[in-house]
Amino acid sequence: MSRAISLDGVTKVYERGIRAVDRFSLDIEPGEFVVLLGPSGCGKSTVLRMIAGLESVTEGQLLLDGEDAAELAPGQRGMAMVFQNFALYPRMTNRDNIGFPLKLEARGDVGPRVDATARLLGIEDLLDRYPAQLSGGERQRVAIGRAISREPTAFLMDEPLSNIDAKLRNHLRAEVARLNRELAVTTVYVTHDQAEAMSLGDRIAVMRDGVLQQVGSPREAYALPKNIFVAAFIGTPRINLLEAVVHAPLPGRVTIDLGRQSLTLPEPLSPDHQMLRIQQGRPVIVGLRSEAVRIARPSLARARECAMSGIVEHVEYLGHEALLHLNTGSRAALVPALEGPHTDTAPGGHRKNKEGTVLGRLRDRAVARLPGFGQEEPGDQGAVGVLEAPPVPAAPPQSAERAAIAGGDLVVRTGPDVQVRPGTHVPLLIDLEHLYVFDQQGRRVCPAPAHQPGLDG
Repeated sequence: MSRAISLDGVTKVYERGIRAVDRFSLDIEPGEFVVLLGPSGCGKSTVLRMIAGLESVTEGQLLLDGEDAAELAPGQRGMAMVFQNFALYPRMTNRDNIGFPLKLEARGDVGPRVDATARLLGIEDLLDRYPAQLSGGERQRVAIGRAISREPTAFLMDEPLSNIDAKLRNHLRAEVARLNRELAVTTVYVTHDQAEAMSLGDRIAVMRDGVLQQVGSPREAYALPKNIFVAAFIGTPRINLLEAVVHAPLPGRVTIDLGRQSLTLPEPLSPDHQMLRIQQGRPVIVGLRSEAVRIARPSLARARECAMSGIVEHVEYLGHEALLHLNTGSRAALVPALEGPHTDTAPGGHRKNKEGTVLGRLRDRAVARLPGFGQEEPGDQGAVGVLEAPPVPAAPPQSAERAAIAGGDLVVRTGPDVQVRPGTHVPLLIDLEHLYVFDQQGRRVCPAPAHQPGLDG
């Protein structure tokens, strides 16, 4: 039997007022596969441990099948956890490892259950070996088998594939998906790997600094990110983010000024583009996925495509495709401080920005190595950091080291047969149907959000 899990305004506060999870609300249906996705330290593992009963809930309510679970011990919740580090007993055979929780529950003869679990996972020939005799992938299969053998009401998986090499990780990812389909057991899966989240989850819950940013299907999270953090975190290569200003005179055509080039929106305006009139004269952030840009002459433009151009700074050849890093003379936007919505940590207080995180330190280090970069525009107040892009070069392109750090301001995905070199001037066509626009607080304004903002923003 699968279990319904409901978290209503759940908060976890540690000593010294450290707020690891802040008012987290999520309903998980029986048999659903939900992935908690976010960078390291965002609170996703803490949420998992609260569901398991390994951490207490400071505020809010955790319901299992509609009943308050506050007083339920971990062993009474009927759940099974799979950990990142396998957590196998080294002096037990794999058979004994899988059967150990059954013996603790005094279920009688555990042999048939262990054999059935081993057949499901294809590890029958490993049962009489010890964990030290197995590869990392085989150990994780045994760990998953130990969880399956209990016939739990829910699986809780805390980055179970992160210690496995990339090739085997892809194979085990497919196995986890198959097991979920066959067993139809509620699964909560924690990962920082967006590829795992996109390929496994029925729904993805994206977290940042303990705050739930967005919940939706993988397709929704990619195509309709709620804010700039979700847009930047999901997608490879990362979405292109450019500083811009909207010009929408009445009457007149709507244009988005990118600095040295602009995008003119075709008439009649689509419903999504009509919402940009609200942003008249305001600075915004334009988001363009790499697949929304193609290399082609303006004469080949399709309906709702707009022409631009750029200088090739760097070419990444990946075998099945190539990524072109271009300088279009635009201003690349960083979103270090307010790339997602933050909630107050206490009445009258505000959450601190985690500039001390690994991502923050790497960002600061990269920006510091680029002379003249990292200047904030007056009035930005740290909401969006702006990199001053150099003029479109007529001279040789930047060095490889500088290109690797700056990467131009636009990345375009192309086929593997593209023949361009650094310094080449290329024509571009932008698919305006896949244009994203975010305001200075990081909220998506185009495509239009479900909740339409007023004219006062």
